[in-house]
Amino acid sequence: MPAEQPDPAMALLNSAGTTPDRINHVINFGWEYVWHCHLLGHEENDMMRPMVLQVAPETPMNLVADGVTDPLNVVLTWTDNSASETGFVVERDVDPAFSSPVTLPSVSAGIGWGGTMTSTDAPQAGVTVFYRVKAINSSAFAPPATTTTLESGWSNVVSVGLNPSVTVTPSTLTFPDQLVGLVSTAQTVTINNAGPGTLVFVGAAVTGLDSGDFTLTNSCGSTLAPLGTCTASVAFTPSAIGVRAANLVFTTNDPLNIRPTVALSGVGVSALLVLAPAAISFGDQPLNTTTASPLTVTVSNAGGTAPLVIDSIGFGGANVSEFALTQSCGAMFPVTVATGATCSIGLTFTPAAAGNRSAFLNVSAKSPAISQSVSLSGNGTTSKCLSVAIIVDLPQSSC
Repeated sequence: MPAEQPDPAMALLNSAGTTPDRINHVINFGWEYVWHCHLLGHEENDMMRPMVLQVAPETPMNLVADGVTDPLNVVLTWTDNSASETGFVVERDVDPAFSSPVTLPSVSAGIGWGGTMTSTDAPQAGVTVFYRVKAINSSAFAPPATTTTLESGWSNVVSVGLNPSVTVTPSTLTFPDQLVGLVSTAQTVTINNAGPGTLVFVGAAVTGLDSGDFTLTNSCGSTLAPLGTCTASVAFTPSAIGVRAANLVFTTNDPLNIRPTVALSGVGVSALLVLAPAAISFGDQPLNTTTASPLTVTVSNAGGTAPLVIDSIGFGGANVSEFALTQSCGAMFPVTVATGATCSIGLTFTPAAAGNRSAFLNVSAKSPAISQSVSLSGNGTTSKCLSVAIIVDLPQSSC
């Protein structure tokens, strides 16, 4: 360690004939040096420098105002989230934005983190008032002797008076996968007015990009009495495959919850009925003779996003009695064809008359309500016979 150098500031003061100050000045000697200190009391603690670290207290939570038991003596309670506060500041205002707040008598510090704090207030009768609270730390530190008040953020805002207090549960409605175009089972939300004032419904609507896929049935009417409940229901009818989403929004006169909102979502799915080929021709077939081998139609749900439920397979058209089928889709209807799966139908032709014969094969599904057809045709023919004439020459009779 280099030898201690004189303090330039002290030398300057001495040259002016004044009493030199005794403050330790930081001097850059141009080489490395180390701050150090010895035992307390040694060298007049000239190397001891205090450091003060101040942290704002945590924000109080769960502020609750009980103005129902006694409207003229409101009891406020909240959770103390800090272990360093010296007290709490509670404000009251008739405006929920606290444009002109009144500060209530200070509240002393709590016993520690997580405790419940209590304060009381006597607001004006018949007036709705709002409360909020914050924690402060106003400890003094020395040296130097300074007093700095540190503040947390404000807690939640609560009200007491004639205002309603609306809650809507649940906050989300998620519908199971639903076939496109079909109406789901309705789901219900409950609206509760926990306040002493009448809740007024200014409006209730489904909003958002896919709002047309959700239908609201509201049984609440235009008002809800204090401590009353009512319900509304929503049904889901997807208009397209994929995720569908919207919001159910109530507009109310609750100043602390003007627009309670419920998130709505569901997935539209669809089965895809495909028959291949689209037409079958049996060609020429002798009358009353069944084709030797059946021709096959494939039924598939390829590309669908939901199971296909088939409720009938049959014939229609002019000559339905001349066509027959066997099928692998299922013995008892309705039958289900899973997503990506197939089944088959075997067809035979037995013409009952000569000439062109026709009908169609129809496959009908109920989930979703769709159907597809395959046209069928064939030609009934008769047997070809060769006629042989035998001419016999007989001798002429003589007279």
